[in-house]
Amino acid sequence: MVEKSLSGQQILVVEDDPFILSYLKVLLASLDYSFTALSDGRDAVRLLTSDGHFNLLFTDIRLGGEMDGFTVARMAHSLRPEMGVLFTSGSLYHTEQFYAVTPQFRGFIRKPYRKKELDDAIQLALAPQG
Repeated sequence: MVEKSLSGQQILVVEDDPFILSYLKVLLASLDYSFTALSDGRDAVRLLTSDGHFNLLFTDIRLGGEMDGFTVARMAHSLRPEMGVLFTSGSLYHTEQFYAVTPQFRGFIRKPYRKKELDDAIQLALAPQG
């Protein structure tokens, strides 16, 4: 378990399912994380282009619309190469797939997840690398 000292850390959340996004907002707020939550990958890329320092992108892989989570992660990496990426999905994936998308891959958490699982995954993703 990584000790939580995440002052100033910002998380960009991308989840297209309104129910899961609402659930995530409640969980992240109850865990005292600073975050911006969006339901569309294009909005996330626009935000990264124009604004904001984010330390972590937490994105669903299967997003509705024109962009899936892999595409969002690739574009995020080109805009903010230092930003880590934590993926989520209800489907199983192999770790190699994530590293092929972005070298800043920090983890995968399978849906459904509980508060403690989410907290642990985010803490590990935000922990200093290397």
